Amino acid sequence: MRRTVIALMFTAVLSAASLAAELQPKSAAFLVEIGYDPKSPMITQIVGDKIGNVTLDSLAAKRDRTMVKRFIVTRNFARQYRANANLPFPSPLDYSDDYFTPEEVDFFLARDAKKR
Repeated sequence: MRRTVIALMFTAVLSAASLAAELQPKSAAFLVEIGYDPKSPMITQIVGDKIGNVTLDSLAAKRDRTMVKRFIVTRNFARQYRANANLPFPSPLDYSDDYFTPEEVDFFLARDAKKR
């Protein structure tokens, strides 16, 4: 129960932060060009995520389709895994460890250690 409450609080805080951020018009146009709806929950919930100096906007500005997809998949997976640790990791071709926060990596490692 306590873990669920913490996960929900974490998600609420991240969602609130995401609402404050918006994609630049060129970034939104690039997402549409590569098949993503910039207004979909998959995008809106991660638009404010910043890993180091990397954001969805910064990757979209570089027009790197692969890295944009990996950022989207990785950031969404990180949120979903906190709520359901039984969720399998995506294919290594679809995500990048570079887009996990150090806290998320620690969380994943702790969960993995508990499973053993």
